[in-house]
Amino acid sequence: MAHTVIFLGLLLVSLSHAVEDPQALKRGCNSGVARDCTALGQMYEQDGGERRNRSLALNYYRRACRLGDAMGCTSLGLAYRTEGDVLKAESYFRKGCEGGDARGCFFWGMLYLTGERVKEPSRKKEVLERVKATLHDACRQENMDACFFAGTIHRKASEHTDAFRLYSRACHMGHGRACSTLGYMYTQGTGTGRNLSKATELFKRSCEMDDATGCFNLGLMYIKDGREDYSSAVEPFRKSCELGLARACFNLGVIYSLGRGVERNHSVARGLFERACGLRDGEGCFNAGIMYLEGREFDVPRAMELLKTACNMKHKRGCEAYQRLKKDGLSE
Repeated sequence: MAHTVIFLGLLLVSLSHAVEDPQALKRGCNSGVARDCTALGQMYEQDGGERRNRSLALNYYRRACRLGDAMGCTSLGLAYRTEGDVLKAESYFRKGCEGGDARGCFFWGMLYLTGERVKEPSRKKEVLERVKATLHDACRQENMDACFFAGTIHRKASEHTDAFRLYSRACHMGHGRACSTLGYMYTQGTGTGRNLSKATELFKRSCEMDDATGCFNLGLMYIKDGREDYSSAVEPFRKSCELGLARACFNLGVIYSLGRGVERNHSVARGLFERACGLRDGEGCFNAGIMYLEGREFDVPRAMELLKTACNMKHKRGCEAYQRLKKDGLSE
């Protein structure tokens, strides 16, 4: 069974918008309340059930952007980038940025830092200077998201001292992801001296702010570099898993499967691997599939389903195991 841990650095996710009354949002959007249109777009894009409708989500984002909501413009830009239309993505990121959405500025700058706008490298300096200036100005006005995103732009440009300063400010203002990334920089010694004690302190602070990456990294601090305090790693990994980080679910599954710091429990381990699989972790799918071929809860159809999923995620051993079972004449 695979036993892998990975130290996570920066992890970015789109902001979500809590929705309690879709009908009220629709009435607001139809009445010209731009932010309600954006919230509806997020609802239809992010809902995991029957309401999920990407086409409808994009229509609401377009309406929100036309009505002047910067977050709606940025969300529409993200959709176009996912579809590979970088020109349209840039157009809407720029609108989002100019409208005051820090995410829009960040994603606009990242198009040039990642090379997605390679056809116009001459614009890179101009765009990055504009993005940085906008984010720095918002950061000075106590916008912690702007401080965080400005730090990330600097970090991606290998300007680590500036990144460290901006992350520190965002963390001080209560930005959990900034605290986590700052902790990561302390583990690597980038922009500051290497200090694992300070890193652990920052990961704890980040985890207390419900940042999944901070919790994961805190758990990892207890078991990396020869340390084997698995019992202390359990709760940070558990919280990170509950917050939706697949690697945390996987690592916690490994801990339970081996009985490190907890009583060995294959049923709990398998459930955690399946949860990791549901969060698109191929190794989690593989481990869960193998576990269904062992022990009292032997279930070949479920094992094949999980191994096929792992294979679809380009997990080499998952493909090999799935093909081996099919060659043996087993069916799904």
